[in-house]
Amino acid sequence: MPSAAAHGAGLKRFAIGGVSATGTVRHDGDRVRTLMTRHDAVVGTLQDYYAAFNTLEVGAVLPYFHQPSLLLGAQGAFAAPTADALTIAVSAVIDSLRGRGFGRSELIVRRVEFLSAGISVVSGIAVRYKVDGEKLERVGVTYVLHRVDGRWKIAVLIVHDPMDAALAESERQAV
Repeated sequence: MPSAAAHGAGLKRFAIGGVSATGTVRHDGDRVRTLMTRHDAVVGTLQDYYAAFNTLEVGAVLPYFHQPSLLLGAQGAFAAPTADALTIAVSAVIDSLRGRGFGRSELIVRRVEFLSAGISVVSGIAVRYKVDGEKLERVGVTYVLHRVDGRWKIAVLIVHDPMDAALAESERQAV
């Protein structure tokens, strides 16, 4: 539900589903409804992606990625121009996690921002658990999603320190 301050014209900050967003809000609320619909679609896509990833089946994960896509992390940047290249990267991640006893992961969404009608940036924390339910690790994640043929797809996936995501959000709220 947007805050009372969000009902004026111009650029406003408001919360949708516990996630802060920034956008232009008109008195009639059309923009709020549009942002809520896009917000739900983007977050829903990532929830579905996490469910697919939790199967540890590469074939279940690939449809959630745009081609080309870019993966960034501590090991560097990996450009995946094709499904074959993406398969190599996703397989390596899944094999590494499986070797560490990975059972599942959950996404805690910290921020959803729309750069345009078809581009969204989502930041959060991926909480990974072992098969026995013990917490394995927390990693910061930032996704750039692109809307293609009516579907949101991951174009860029950035894995980073989870504290960076929390600090960035607290700095944004302080402004």
